[in-house]
Amino acid sequence: MAWCVSPYALLAFAAGAMRASRRGAIALLVTTVLVAGAAAVAYVDAFFIHLDAQGALILVFMPVWQWVGAIVGIVVASLLPSRQD
Repeated sequence: MAWCVSPYALLAFAAGAMRASRRGAIALLVTTVLVAGAAAVAYVDAFFIHLDAQGALILVFMPVWQWVGAIVGIVVASLLPSRQD
């Protein structure tokens, strides 16, 4: 269970540690929604639509892709410039 939740812990830590601009915060929000949405679609597909003996492997491999998406989103959020008014 910790493995499945770890990408969200990374995003929460990044949101707290990064003093992001408004654009960076929006980028982190979009990243979190995309990561969670992709996982929801994959889990529903694996556990309810396409029932297979190997369906539980999604619990091992989906967090890897979530980590990749979270890291890409964090990098993009940290590179966005803050708008100085």
